[in-house]
Amino acid sequence: NNRAEVVDWRTGQVTASHDLAGDQLPVVRGQHAVVDNGRVSKVIDVSTGKVLLSVPKGKYFVMVELSPDGRFATSVNSGLPGVSRSVTVYDLATGRSARLPSSDQGYGWTYDGDDLFRVQGRTLTTCVAVNGSCHRTRVITSPGGHDVRYPGLTYES
Repeated sequence: NNRAEVVDWRTGQVTASHDLAGDQLPVVRGQHAVVDNGRVSKVIDVSTGKVLLSVPKGKYFVMVELSPDGRFATSVNSGLPGVSRSVTVYDLATGRSARLPSSDQGYGWTYDGDDLFRVQGRTLTTCVAVNGSCHRTRVITSPGGHDVRYPGLTYES
């Protein structure tokens, strides 16, 4: 059964949605959802069912994630476990995309969803989501000499 149900939390009304059906539970942020059927990851508008972005899985692992407010999506295309070959950010309103510097640990989102960031060693890279422009800066270490850890990123498996 390839069907999902949508619940309007205000009214309690339940409706069937074939748009949200996939191999995994959809991740919904803002008015958008990521749906994955094993071959293609799609970002859809949950109110209209319109497909805003479609990223085929192809030969390598591909992961699509939404920004906290659902305005942007990133796709990570990895050829080897734990190593990102390419990271692309998509503006879902305009359809524009930008390639970001590769990152083996991926990117996190700032609280407002306007920028992405990554930390590698003692370097913090922030990238503007709408155009992909990035800025690098050195970060201080903790008093014990440990690397700084930022929320929203996974540092170990």
